[in-house]
Amino acid sequence: MIVYKKALSAWLAVLGAVVAFSSQAAITITVNGGAGAVGGTVNVTYDYAALDADNVGGIQFDIQYDSNNLSISSIANCTSGAPPTHTSSFCNDLPVSGSTRRVRVVIADGIPITDEIVPFSIIPLGSIDFNVLQPGTHNLTFTNAAAGDILGVGVPISGNNATITGTIVGAAGYSSVPPPGTALNLGSAVVGATTASQNVTVSEIGDQALNVTGSVTGPNAGDFNAAPLAFMIADGGASVDVVVDCTPSARGNLSATLDLANNSINEPMPTHALTCAGLSPNVAVAPLTVNMNGVITGPAPTGSFNVTNAQDGFASNAGNASLTEGTPGGPITITTGLPDATISVNETDTVTLSCDTTTSGMFTDTVTVQWDDPLAPGGTNSAVVNVNCDIANAVPSFDSVPVAPGPLAFGNVVNGTTSAAIGINVGNDGIGPSPQSDLDIASVVSSNPAVFAPTLVNPGPFLVGPPSGGDDITVTCAPPPGSVAQIVGTLTVNHDGNDSPTIFNMTCDPVSDAAFGSTPPAGTVAIGTVFPGNTGTTTITLENNGAADDLSNVDCAITGGSPEIAIDSPTFPVGTLPAGGTIDMVVSCTVQTPGLFSADIACTADDPAGAQQTLNFTVTCTGQPLVVPTLSHWGLIALALLLGFGGLAAYRFRATA
Repeated sequence: MIVYKKALSAWLAVLGAVVAFSSQAAITITVNGGAGAVGGTVNVTYDYAALDADNVGGIQFDIQYDSNNLSISSIANCTSGAPPTHTSSFCNDLPVSGSTRRVRVVIADGIPITDEIVPFSIIPLGSIDFNVLQPGTHNLTFTNAAAGDILGVGVPISGNNATITGTIVGAAGYSSVPPPGTALNLGSAVVGATTASQNVTVSEIGDQALNVTGSVTGPNAGDFNAAPLAFMIADGGASVDVVVDCTPSARGNLSATLDLANNSINEPMPTHALTCAGLSPNVAVAPLTVNMNGVITGPAPTGSFNVTNAQDGFASNAGNASLTEGTPGGPITITTGLPDATISVNETDTVTLSCDTTTSGMFTDTVTVQWDDPLAPGGTNSAVVNVNCDIANAVPSFDSVPVAPGPLAFGNVVNGTTSAAIGINVGNDGIGPSPQSDLDIASVVSSNPAVFAPTLVNPGPFLVGPPSGGDDITVTCAPPPGSVAQIVGTLTVNHDGNDSPTIFNMTCDPVSDAAFGSTPPAGTVAIGTVFPGNTGTTTITLENNGAADDLSNVDCAITGGSPEIAIDSPTFPVGTLPAGGTIDMVVSCTVQTPGLFSADIACTADDPAGAQQTLNFTVTCTGQPLVVPTLSHWGLIALALLLGFGGLAAYRFRATA
């Protein structure tokens, strides 16, 4: 019955929508499974049913399967039961993800008007032909269902999952756990030892006896063990475990392939990739030569070497580690040995040696380090360390002028300057022949290098004898600006004598370089003549003529004299007069009457060293009255004539103009 016409594109949009409950008929698709022989084809059908078929216009659903187990033989009949009016019905086979694929079934009317699907005319709805690739039960999953009526309203649709059972008929069938193609990583083992084993459980799943003729091949086939490799499982017989392990013969990654060739119809050539890692100790001993030097009766010289077992990806612990001295009881002895008999991976052990200085001479010995190593001949590896010890029959000893510990006293040194150098003349009061008894200076070190600067003029060698008279070491003192208290330090002379190190005490007494002065110099400073009712001034520039130290608490004040004289600026006291700085002091004299006026000004400044520096001034000024000159008789006549001539000239100028 034709009820309504609608465009195909609009109806197909409904198929992908999420539908709500509808009063229309609920549709059920029944997917039927099947069974067949491996290598054969199984036809899977699906039927259509509805509680009420009114107005159902189109449907869609997917059937998903695993392409490892099944493949599509044909989808030509997947819409064979569709109504003739539904010309846009189709199916396709597309991937989903991994080995999962899906057949999508769409029943739709592609030419308006939209026609109703009549249930009794399309049973069965269609079918799909699957090829069976593997034995066992394989799932068909019903999913992504959608349906709509002829008015475009969604209709609920549901369906069931189904299975296809693959069997092997008339031939042997092969199955294993893990399945063919699975790689077996057997882990690691020390060379010559065997890894933990893994099983490949083989089963016969057909209806004939399964004959297996296996082998291990590949670059390291001899390191892998698999058993049994040749066996038969009767039809319906018990499974067989093929036990696989690895016994490495070399360090590093090893690989091979397990082949379990058989007479099955489904898996005649199953394989498994095999890997394992061979381990062995990675012990290294360095250095292989240890040299020690000392002097008779002096401190025992020492030396050392390291035993390591670094991890390089294939290292294993080294057992039964030991040290053997070549000449037990000799002057060369092992003072710190291996902590235990195992040199673990990433372990570093330090072996220390010492040499007795009771007797002079050149002594030699060996220390053999031994450990288990499966790659070495006999399973034991070793390294020999050669030890040399030279005990000289001589004793150099430090002597000097001045004699240590001094002191090296620099006395007064102006801050910011460098003193004259104090020299040390070195001698050697040791015993023994040259060159064994020669004294060599390695370094001279000041405890306060910012103040006391040493220089090694002559490092030696100094033969046994008194100081020669020249300076072999010099040191200077440079007190920094602002230094007040005495500066002390030490000079350390490092040498190869039996009394090394030799230490000198040093002292330096800082002196401030601050110098309080003025322009004009201290003394009498004259302001000059000042008319009554007026003020005269002068400027006295206070100066710090030092280069390093500041003056502080600079203060100037009038200590007595005429009140007409005053200090106008600055306001005293002034906190700091820096090195090289100046302060302009303005002094004024204000007079009301004639006369001679003077006042005393005292200026002080604190020196960083604690002393106080002073400047004293006497400032003077003269008050002078204003004098009005008088004219004589002839002067009055001359003035009258001058005024007359001036008036005549003015008149002529105006007339001319």
